[in-house]
Amino acid sequence: MLKFGKAAPRVEVDHIVSVSLWEDILKVNVEGLKTTGKSEGEAKEYINYLGNCSLLEKTFNISKGKESMQSFLVQIDKYKDDSSRLEWANSLNIPTTLLAPTSATIKDILDAIDKRTKEIRDEIIDFVQGKKKRADLEL
Repeated sequence: MLKFGKAAPRVEVDHIVSVSLWEDILKVNVEGLKTTGKSEGEAKEYINYLGNCSLLEKTFNISKGKESMQSFLVQIDKYKDDSSRLEWANSLNIPTTLLAPTSATIKDILDAIDKRTKEIRDEIIDFVQGKKKRADLEL
């Protein structure tokens, strides 16, 4: 839709695995946390790692709330089916472990966040060094 004077959307950082959902997972699975070798405080810090962050328009961020990203996406017509949802997630390097964290172990979630953080940092370094170009600017 074309509009005159439409303000730029307000974007904010969203946690793929929301803070409150992550806290619930940690409470329910105390034994799983012990297998990671991390304290509860250290595990809570992971929520703000680059690998667990994305940008959403403010209205989407509010509507996602405590749900998993997968539960949120299935409510959006474009992502109701598994293939379109996975294609979207793959394009953003979001593994299924982060899409549906309640069915994953704490260790798997922490490992997925670490892996995604590394991938994002490597892409940024490649971009700064001129080895990658922005896909959204290519024709």
